[in-house]
Amino acid sequence: MNQDPNIEYEMPKAYEPGKVEQKWYQFWVEKDYFTPKIDPEKKPFVIIMPPPNVTGELHVGHALTATLEDIMTRWHRMKGEPTLWLPGVDHAGIATQVVVEQMLAREGLDRHKLGRENTRERIKQWADRRRKTLRSNTRDWALPATGVGSAIHWMKGQAGRYARLLSAFMKKD
Repeated sequence: MNQDPNIEYEMPKAYEPGKVEQKWYQFWVEKDYFTPKIDPEKKPFVIIMPPPNVTGELHVGHALTATLEDIMTRWHRMKGEPTLWLPGVDHAGIATQVVVEQMLAREGLDRHKLGRENTRERIKQWADRRRKTLRSNTRDWALPATGVGSAIHWMKGQAGRYARLLSAFMKKD
């Protein structure tokens, strides 16, 4: 019998989530398994993850909140209700402007020297980079915090689809 040396035949003594969960979670995301099936006959359950402040860092409080939201989402899904759990996005307000202005000062610039449009563009670029980092970090901690299959619907950055989906959910009383 010809055995493949890359196949592990012995069962590990302890469960190793890193070898299992990320693969399957990614598969479920790619297959769009967290996209709710809208049924006008059923009351939907919608929850939006409070966004971390774009100028801040994720902490254990975010993981606790995500765990509770995941429990609620799973409960409503098990009851057969259409469920939607979306990650929130910080609006990048005054705190973001302050952080970017501090960065500009280190470069010997200020918003007046840079001009309104260039300052706005720098703020947008910085906020977009931070959002990407926070979203990635949220995915990283959401998986171990809530276990394989945390039911966050990432929407793949499709704002128009997000608006239509949320609108469809909100029409039901």
